Amino acid sequence: MAPANVQSSENLSSQPAGGKQKNGIPFLKPTLTKNELKSVLESLVQDEISTGATVANYEKEFAHAFEFQRALALPSLTSAYHLALMAVDAGQGDEVILSAAAPLAALDAIGQIGAKPVLVDLARDSFHPEPAGIIRCINEKTRVIILSYPFGSFKDFEAVREHLASNIAILPTQKKQLTIIEDITYLVGSEYKGRYVGGDADIAIVGLHEDGLMTLGKGAMLLTDSNNIYAVAKDLRMHGGTRPYRVRFDYTITDYQAAMGLEQLNLLPSILERRRKIGHSFLEALRNSRLS
Repeated sequence: MAPANVQSSENLSSQPAGGKQKNGIPFLKPTLTKNELKSVLESLVQDEISTGATVANYEKEFAHAFEFQRALALPSLTSAYHLALMAVDAGQGDEVILSAAAPLAALDAIGQIGAKPVLVDLARDSFHPEPAGIIRCINEKTRVIILSYPFGSFKDFEAVREHLASNIAILPTQKKQLTIIEDITYLVGSEYKGRYVGGDADIAIVGLHEDGLMTLGKGAMLLTDSNNIYAVAKDLRMHGGTRPYRVRFDYTITDYQAAMGLEQLNLLPSILERRRKIGHSFLEALRNSRLS
């Protein structure tokens, strides 16, 4: 897979459901081909309508493509955030730091576990908060930091990681390790300094909804190198079975969705190129407007 290279810190490279706009540039329109339709139909013909081998293969290929050890396919962005937070034991009394422009799905998931969201304002002329603003919010109650990249706009948050690495015992009362979750929905497959964006996160989340770079119509992928995080999230994803009872969730996708996802995964290089061209069109239009 040919990855995209992140060139600038504020790079508009995405495009909204809805198709063409009069006298405008279409954006967030999903990239779909006949191959996705063919794969879904073949899966349905074979009665692959439950969660089975195709989902497992999709997760394996997704993890491998972006150099993670584990991947878990889920039905929505909210469910991905929910399981990610539960897998790191975040809950009542914990604080979760996130950008004021983070997805509403993240805010909803924080509410589901009873934690407190700590919103960080955006820097002037930016889609992101400054790392220093995030660092100032860290205290003994902080459990998770969520980093997101609205509209495919990249920001280097290395200063946050360096701060955490140099302050492992941030406060004497800190009993749980801080977790970084990165939402790479609009930058999946992009590289920065020789690594995929999100590759240094404890958990990376990729939304697969209709306006993501890749889509299942609705869905998400949770990526991690942690066997423990993966095991907890996987256990919570499906209820029933012979396991001792605990509250679990119906957070699975079907094999025919996974069949579509595999085709989208193969299509990602061309999707990225298409979005890059759209981004250039926006920039050119701005340069030729009265706003420049």
